[in-house]
Amino acid sequence: MKKFVAMTVAAFFLTGCDGDFGFGGKSNGHGAEYLVQPVIGDITFTPTSPTDREAVVVNATVSSEYGFKSIYIVYQLDGEEERKIVGERRFSDSSQTSCNYEGVIPGQRTGAVVKFYIFTRSYYGVGMGSEVMQYVVVK
Repeated sequence: MKKFVAMTVAAFFLTGCDGDFGFGGKSNGHGAEYLVQPVIGDITFTPTSPTDREAVVVNATVSSEYGFKSIYIVYQLDGEEERKIVGERRFSDSSQTSCNYEGVIPGQRTGAVVKFYIFTRSYYGVGMGSEVMQYVVVK
């Protein structure tokens, strides 16, 4: 009898599932669009060894099955705690699902070690950061 009740309860919930982690055709904030992370790839930056006060251009391909809310660069100098955000690009709707992102890190002083990553947030708020990259400003 217990087995029958458990199977009946399971069948009730499974028949109501809409395949998108919700019930009755509503995602209730728990559908795939709230779980799938954006993808950041093909990150390049030029110049790779910038000189004193020379800006660095960062490029990447970014895709999100459910569109974007924003993409930006987070950078940090010489291991300092303060992180700075530059190159923010915002999106007003979820229609764009891929883009070739470009942002600029401002020029820094000779000897500075700059660590950075690209961060993106899908239109439904799922965030993803790229691998951390770095360069040293030369004379």
